[in-house]
Amino acid sequence: MIVKKLGLCSQLFFWGLPRIVENFIRELEFAHTTVYVFSVVTCAGLPGAPLEFLDNSLKRKSQKLSYGKVIHTVANNIMEYDLNKKNMNEKLLKMKRLSLEFSKDIKKSEKTSIGRILPHHYAFHWLYLNHRVDKDENFLVTKTCTGCGTCSKICPLNNIVLENGTPSFRGHCDVCVACMQWCPQKAIHGNKRVKNRTQFHNPDIRLSEMFYRKKSTIN
Repeated sequence: MIVKKLGLCSQLFFWGLPRIVENFIRELEFAHTTVYVFSVVTCAGLPGAPLEFLDNSLKRKSQKLSYGKVIHTVANNIMEYDLNKKNMNEKLLKMKRLSLEFSKDIKKSEKTSIGRILPHHYAFHWLYLNHRVDKDENFLVTKTCTGCGTCSKICPLNNIVLENGTPSFRGHCDVCVACMQWCPQKAIHGNKRVKNRTQFHNPDIRLSEMFYRKKSTIN
């Protein structure tokens, strides 16, 4: 099947893209020379340069990013900071509105200009790639864990296995923090500060949808 449109939606990771997205692009093979690639990235603070990183990766495949947008939404990296509830509902409503606007642009194959990566973008993203990923050896699992397996089912990298009913981490973590945000017992802590922080995930997304999407991706 020849695909003429390709969409990549992601969250911002340290001013760049999650490693899993970068690896996905690296493995892509384009059979068509005029693929319309679009991307929407969510972020909570400074937008960094995720679209620029993506465009650079695509250029190595003789492609380019045709349309890219960043949406500011709720900050929920529970390992780095606590949930900021200020204007949370307004941000979620704005995110929905912008998503609809962007989808109309994409249907019409609209194009946007893509900037360039600056040295400080590289430096901050380097911090993620070299000092955050695969650092799960200190993740804590509290006694409140019931062994339900939610963390194992939701992990996009299959990095979590249950051993005697307790989550065990394999050292291949992209720090998406889904296991911490979705744990029904709040039993997984990436560090000691997570214990007193508030869980949050998109209220419009059900856990069953996350399971289904992961299963569909693997299959």
